[in-house]
Amino acid sequence: MKILFVVLILTILSCGNNTSKTSKSNPKHVEVVKSVDFEKQFQESLELSKQNSLEKIEIENELESLKSEGVIGMWECNFSGYESIIKIYKQKDKYSSKIDFTKSKMKSKTEKLTLNANKYLVQIVKARNTT
Repeated sequence: MKILFVVLILTILSCGNNTSKTSKSNPKHVEVVKSVDFEKQFQESLELSKQNSLEKIEIENELESLKSEGVIGMWECNFSGYESIIKIYKQKDKYSSKIDFTKSKMKSKTEKLTLNANKYLVQIVKARNTT
């Protein structure tokens, strides 16, 4: 009877140790953690994709607006003292540029352009001879 009692106690104690070991390395628990991490990454990726899509839509809307104004080129000049946004327009077969100064108090400047060998050249206004 004593032997049966000792065997029973050892069995119970050994089962208690096994359950504590399996709970620490439970593969289902690891799967749940991995699943939560994957879902978090997926949600972050989805949010980033939404932001990129919104930015893309904003850029496309701005481009459409510029095209409707006749803008065919635009860039930013950061040369000290001449910081500006420069736009080239095509209306019918005539070209012009508009320079909007961004930092100085200089007035916007508009110039007529000619297209020559894929280059836009400012048309020079000839002074009249008064003699």
